[in-house]
Amino acid sequence: MNGVRHVGKTVPPFSTQVPPFSTQVGTEKEERVVVKKRSREQFTREEDILLIQSWLNVSKDPIVGVDQKAESFWLRIAASYNQYRGQLREKLGGQLKCRWHRINGMVQKFVGCYKIALKGKKSGTSETDVMADAHAIFAQDQGTTFNLEYA
Repeated sequence: MNGVRHVGKTVPPFSTQVPPFSTQVGTEKEERVVVKKRSREQFTREEDILLIQSWLNVSKDPIVGVDQKAESFWLRIAASYNQYRGQLREKLGGQLKCRWHRINGMVQKFVGCYKIALKGKKSGTSETDVMADAHAIFAQDQGTTFNLEYA
């Protein structure tokens, strides 16, 4: 009998083989998976203009009006955008929504700067001068130039 009898039971013999392991702490190499992020594709001027047109068409639709949920609103904008995009890249509703909010925020800030410049308009000042002042105010406040005049 290879085992030891202990109170009516046979216990298997003790094995002297020990699974290999390291007693050193921190020497194990971790295998890391490197995930490459896709580079962000900047919206082009044409894509921005099409987004703005799509937003205006959907938001001013007299049939649906304001009686729609945000999700369906952005789905309709994406459908409109992708229908008329031609050679432009296809976009998802979430991408368009994110870009719209970025454009809208910047434009609203510039409008505020323009109103300030308009209030400070002096006699003989042209519209070009007011726009230049508005750009200067925007650059001072935001720390960047405003490049969305087409919006």
